[in-house]
Amino acid sequence: MAIIDSHCILFEGPLSAESTGKAVPLTALRLPGRMEPMPLRISVTKGFAKEQTTSLALTLQEADSAEGEWQDVPGAAITVQGAELGEGARLGWRFVPQAVRKSWLRLKLSPAGSGSHDGHIFAALLREEDFPYERNCACASPFPAPGAAGPSHSPVAAPETGSCPRPAGDRSLIHGAGRTLAPPPCPT
Repeated sequence: MAIIDSHCILFEGPLSAESTGKAVPLTALRLPGRMEPMPLRISVTKGFAKEQTTSLALTLQEADSAEGEWQDVPGAAITVQGAELGEGARLGWRFVPQAVRKSWLRLKLSPAGSGSHDGHIFAALLREEDFPYERNCACASPFPAPGAAGPSHSPVAAPETGSCPRPAGDRSLIHGAGRTLAPPPCPT
């Protein structure tokens, strides 16, 4: 379980329309994205109805002050398909992206689809990483697979053999916190 400071919560609660989370200060850091890795958790605490929510766009924004002019962080925008928005799903980045350079950070969420969006989202900066080891295999990596446009947001069902569905030569490397690590094998 992670320790969460209430000042580090980017968004918490129901998401029924386009929303912008609260501003979180990174004022103690000189270059936030280039410092030690800052774990980031974005998760679905109440699932979205697949028929009503076709996708959810997440964009990290930064500014020099809480009331300042907000800009999108370069390369920090993803879209998650509605089928991947079930309760307990982990979304987005494991760490604050290296492109973050300003002292304030916030999250913009834009659901797409028809009808009401009835899901709940929790997003916060954490003190330590809380990503479970058993979901950190190459087939469930939150980092893009080779040739993929965005992160893989949920585990891929392993074939009946119990092995990772990706060929060994196609498993992506984890590029996080300035380090390159090979992901652990799938649990069997």
